[in-house]
Amino acid sequence: MNDLAPAPWPESWRTLEHGIRSGRYTDPAFARLEQDKLWLKVWQAAARLDEIPEPGDYTTYEIGDQSVLIVRVDADTVKAYHNVCLHRGTALSPGGSGHFENQKIICPFHGWRWNLAGQNEYVLERGQFRGGQLRDSDVALREVHQVVHAGFVFINFDKNPGSFDDYIAPVRQLLEDLAIGQMRHYWWKALPVEANWKVAQEAFFEGYHVPATHPQLEPDAAEIIYQGQP
Repeated sequence: MNDLAPAPWPESWRTLEHGIRSGRYTDPAFARLEQDKLWLKVWQAAARLDEIPEPGDYTTYEIGDQSVLIVRVDADTVKAYHNVCLHRGTALSPGGSGHFENQKIICPFHGWRWNLAGQNEYVLERGQFRGGQLRDSDVALREVHQVVHAGFVFINFDKNPGSFDDYIAPVRQLLEDLAIGQMRHYWWKALPVEANWKVAQEAFFEGYHVPATHPQLEPDAAEIIYQGQP
């Protein structure tokens, strides 16, 4: 069976008689498959509301080859836009977080301008485009589906995304019990890792590594690791 072939979901991972094929972690074709079939289809947490508290505040979310602007429009409204100018494809944000002065989004290349709601307000020499018939709606910023829940801004790139309610249902009660929506973003740090994203992610899904990797968290770590050794 090749690395790109679909495989049935096992009843229990503990009973598998083989490991996961290495190509799922190393094959560029599989990474492309993930981009097309996973990241462009699923709901994903892109920002916290308290990262963008004031109108004009923005933060940039990047996944694969996609870049998204998360913008605070007003006290009750958040928008998500593809981080690209409709003219020549210039990024409207260089990345990270910041504030759009005067609550205007301005392309750094040719100065085209939009309001926070994504409506175009200015095109230099507009009459030179489309025979003078260029409409504001033709160059409105392209929105990405977004939902605010428990203080998170979730986005979905799909034109017809699946139900967010269905997506969040398995953990909705947990989020409520932990009062995640009342928490505030305090500190953020990016740490580039030269590894497939799944390798890093899987480490947070299991405690199997704790005795060896974090012995300070396990009083009996030495006994666990060295049991049966002279």
